[in-house]
Amino acid sequence: MKASIFVLALVMSAGTAMATQAHVVGFEPISDDLMPTTRASNSVVFNSIPGPYQGFAAATGVLGFEDYNSTLAGGNAFLQSFRFVGGVTAAGAVRVEFYDTSATLVNQFNVNLPVGNAIWNIGLETVANAKDSTFLIPDAGFVQIVALGGVTGQWFLSTTVPSVGTSSLAAGDTTTHTHNFELTVPAPSAMALLGLGGLVATRRRR
Repeated sequence: MKASIFVLALVMSAGTAMATQAHVVGFEPISDDLMPTTRASNSVVFNSIPGPYQGFAAATGVLGFEDYNSTLAGGNAFLQSFRFVGGVTAAGAVRVEFYDTSATLVNQFNVNLPVGNAIWNIGLETVANAKDSTFLIPDAGFVQIVALGGVTGQWFLSTTVPSVGTSSLAAGDTTTHTHNFELTVPAPSAMALLGLGGLVATRRRR
């Protein structure tokens, strides 16, 4: 069973001012079943969502720091949605930070969550299916989740290897546990259609 709630998310791009936007955050009960596939217009480029799940006790501050290597072919991409398994023990905000492979901060956003652990789906579009995210992430790097304002929370881990992309220690050694999250960007076909639309418009102006 899926559900969705409206939350207030604070989105901050590196080098820009903080902006407040309303986002739809979906959530699903945590289970060991495979999750439904993303809609055809988007493409999952990293997925380590499947369990079974394990986790440290709820804590404040940094909840986890995980590397990833997505299926993107180099460079940055607009993040349409970010899923992760975990939650907060009291309603409050967490910050999701994206670093490149040299551990330099690239981008980050804050989002308020209600109480409870679930598979959270955080949309970076203004409305669902808008395809208008401008939140850039690197094709490979690190994700860190931080609980803010004294809020305690968890980010679960699993011994299951990622089903899309790869994850390992910075030195290249395989880990026994991986934090559970998923990255979704516009599908190549969708981006190609956008480019084709621009080409057609240019020809019409001529």
